Amino acid sequence: MTLRDLLLRTYPRAWRDEYGPEMAGILAHKRLTPALVANVLASSVRQNLHPDPWKICALGLAMWTSGLILGAREGLVPASDFVFWYVAGQLFLFAASGWTVLRKNSGIWMATASSFKAALVPDATCVLIASVNMLRYWGLSNPVHGHSVHYWILKNLVISFLVVLLFGLAGASLARIVNRFSRFAQ
Repeated sequence: MTLRDLLLRTYPRAWRDEYGPEMAGILAHKRLTPALVANVLASSVRQNLHPDPWKICALGLAMWTSGLILGAREGLVPASDFVFWYVAGQLFLFAASGWTVLRKNSGIWMATASSFKAALVPDATCVLIASVNMLRYWGLSNPVHGHSVHYWILKNLVISFLVVLLFGLAGASLARIVNRFSRFAQ
């Protein structure tokens, strides 16, 4: 497999099916410079993110959560502020569901599902890190405030799940209202 083939494979399958042969022909007649490779990769990122707004919001939330976790690990984000900044990052979910409603004219539940997809990796990572830290510091057998560590891990998971649904539902509902009023105003 050549570098040209690898560059083509960075594009989504649907795009490759439609435009792949043309792009392969263009790449076959061009010299692969770093600028051309960067241009092709930037274009493939745009094509991968283009069809679904939740992918863009997922990328933003993943970067936000990663920076927040690294900042907390290095002591730049105090533990008391971590929850505030974590919840503030959930605005990406609000945007994912609202954008899905406005762009695809979808229903509230489909848009809420899109925000849930956007949250899967970043929120699961955050819950996993919190769970590992709880197990490390508390151990399996030490009750904390009368509950086992499993209770606290499950509680974190449920709260994270509810926050995702709340922000997604709020964004989708607001976008639906905006959509209806914009049609009414026309």
